[in-house]
Amino acid sequence: MKSASKTNNFNLIRLLLAISVVFAHTYDFTGRQSPTSWGINVGYFAVQAFFAISGYLIVLSFLRAGSLLEFACHRALRIVPALVPLGIFMVTSWLILRYDPQLDNAPLWTLKWEAACYCLCALAGLLGLLKRQTIPFLVAASWIGYVWFIDDSSYVFRYVVPLLMLFMGGAVIALFEDRIPFKVAGPLSLVVIALILLPSSRQTIIAAIGEWTGPLTHAAEYGVAAVPYLIALPVTCIFLGNHTRPLIDLRSDLSYGIYIFGFPVQYVVTIVSYWYFQPVTGIPAHFAITMALLLPIAYLSWTFVEKPALSAKRFFMVGAQPVAA
Repeated sequence: MKSASKTNNFNLIRLLLAISVVFAHTYDFTGRQSPTSWGINVGYFAVQAFFAISGYLIVLSFLRAGSLLEFACHRALRIVPALVPLGIFMVTSWLILRYDPQLDNAPLWTLKWEAACYCLCALAGLLGLLKRQTIPFLVAASWIGYVWFIDDSSYVFRYVVPLLMLFMGGAVIALFEDRIPFKVAGPLSLVVIALILLPSSRQTIIAAIGEWTGPLTHAAEYGVAAVPYLIALPVTCIFLGNHTRPLIDLRSDLSYGIYIFGFPVQYVVTIVSYWYFQPVTGIPAHFAITMALLLPIAYLSWTFVEKPALSAKRFFMVGAQPVAA
């Protein structure tokens, strides 16, 4: 097992993923249907990649932590502080613009599942499952459960369970990273993802599986095709993040601020342009105006809230925990 190198592409990848989520929501705010492949638009794909990377980094964080309290405090210091200025921004926007008070900040639905993954990670660690010798049992049980319910078309199975599986995939890579031949596995995983997301190749794969297993329901087709996809995506993310040459050394991590502030800023842009100017209905214009406002907000959030909060981690460090073999 190895840790993420100090110079890697994770900040850049997460920045691009957060911007992708904002771009996907631009379609909603301009009254258009977001393009999808296999029911996945660029926003949900970005969220999936976030969870794969998170599984990798969070397990490494747990293994470095000297105690469960230290791990919990570190996770809370990363997620919670920025929610305070976010709440102030949303309340202030509502008081000034008087838009629908029931407005939901759409991307925040993933935070509860992210927190759930943190809890599952801690539980697995306490049960001794975050070790090379024991995690195969957790992986086997998870995949057996997934295959058992593969015909389930419910919202939870279709959109939430894949996030949990991707988180687990990133966690497994964190434990076995030094044994994975990324020079081969990385490019291969990219090919697998392309084959699954391209409609023509995906249908060919499903048809071949159907000849072997018999006719599949639509939900089962989705679940079967998801198996190689859910295995390949974490490999791709860690390959690009930690096993390719760093492209840009980003010291500021703006991804979280962009992710949580994106939707409210887009709503403000929509309301203000509609009430006081000409409505912005073009996707490029709406996205450009949003990003022009959002990037400074995310930078301020990082500089004055998130980064100072992360510096407080040192007060909860009680010594390093031995790394699992």
